[in-house]
Amino acid sequence: MYTVPGCVMMVKQKQLCKLMLFMVLLNLAVRAVFVFASLSFGMKIGPKSPSYYSSDGYQDLGQMVAQGYGIRFAPDLKPSVFRAPVYPLLLGFTDHLIGNMDLSVLIINCLFAALGCAVLVAMFWYIAGRNAALMTGIIVSLYPQLIIYSWHAFTELIQFFFISLFAFCLLFMFRIRNTIWGAAAGAAFALEVLAKGWMLGFPVLLLPAFLLSCRKNESRGWKCAFAFCIVALIVICPWTVRNYIVSGRLIPITTGGGYQYLVGNRALDVNVNIANGEYDALAARLGFPTRTNGIHGCYLDITPVADDYFNNKAKKDVQQHPATLVRKVCIGSLRLWYLSPNSKIKTMFAAIISGLLLLAWGAGTPKFERSNIFWMPCALLMVYATIVFGVIYAEYRYLLPLSGLLIGFACTSFLMLSGRIVSKPADTEELK
Repeated sequence: MYTVPGCVMMVKQKQLCKLMLFMVLLNLAVRAVFVFASLSFGMKIGPKSPSYYSSDGYQDLGQMVAQGYGIRFAPDLKPSVFRAPVYPLLLGFTDHLIGNMDLSVLIINCLFAALGCAVLVAMFWYIAGRNAALMTGIIVSLYPQLIIYSWHAFTELIQFFFISLFAFCLLFMFRIRNTIWGAAAGAAFALEVLAKGWMLGFPVLLLPAFLLSCRKNESRGWKCAFAFCIVALIVICPWTVRNYIVSGRLIPITTGGGYQYLVGNRALDVNVNIANGEYDALAARLGFPTRTNGIHGCYLDITPVADDYFNNKAKKDVQQHPATLVRKVCIGSLRLWYLSPNSKIKTMFAAIISGLLLLAWGAGTPKFERSNIFWMPCALLMVYATIVFGVIYAEYRYLLPLSGLLIGFACTSFLMLSGRIVSKPADTEELK
């Protein structure tokens, strides 16, 4: 027999599920309208876009996976250690089912964007209630940059889902502090890292902050942190072992860090495309080309030897000109929040949107009550991303996976400041 609180809880859960389903359908509908309208008006999107077969080459990697060759750019080439595995595996699986890579890109991107929005809705439902969840879901569903990338073969939209899922798990890891949510957060973190490796060092900031928040119950905190680490290692290690087998080198996720580091140094003064061209030419002269011929084009594929060279060269540049690193961190950290290298209009739009979101979040931060323990790890993630991309190379596209969190906290802050949050945050006791 259900108690009154139990019945109320069930009703709220049903309301949340209905709202999540509505947001998934809204996201898919918006993207369907975008694709149909773009094709009807002759816009260059998807396969018609000049950047569709980008230097990332994920379509070719997915096609090789579908054909049973593993993650490589062509059947006669060696397995690549330059790209993380999750996106190629998803594309390969979908292409194997439907036999159309272009449609596979669209399906995976739209599906993961919609699911990421639903996860954000659930997260902000538990943080601040129905109004914040609804506002977050609608704005994320209509956010132009997330829609535009629906038919581009980049990892940003699957990262958007995994980072949202990671943040959702962190919410309960910080609130409940049990090993189940610690393990779930570790799994979500590992999947995000296997989609794009830039977050690999984030636990160095996250776990000490978590343990500090557990000072009243250190034992539970340590167990939860241990579960996080163990599960993350279990998920990531098979890929690291694979990299060692195919390259003979210990490569946790991918190569390419040294190359991007060096290109980022040069991109302080010239367009990134010019910087890429200069170092591609340099590598070719030295005998280790940075590109390989795949099925549909010539793609970046940095070998471990080439990456070592680029990394050493970048470090020597910084040693000879110490001001370069300081200048790079300052300029690069800002560029993450606004720069679109090939479009002044997109750059201006991104700068305005980022400024408004940060202003709203910052203005409402003192109003956070029950959620004040949770915004800390999300803020740490923003700081970590800003520093990492600032040191390596930064542009606004790399911020898109975090845009849902920015929007959610900005919406929550706005509603708190305006006094329009009337529904209480959902109880999390049932999730222990």
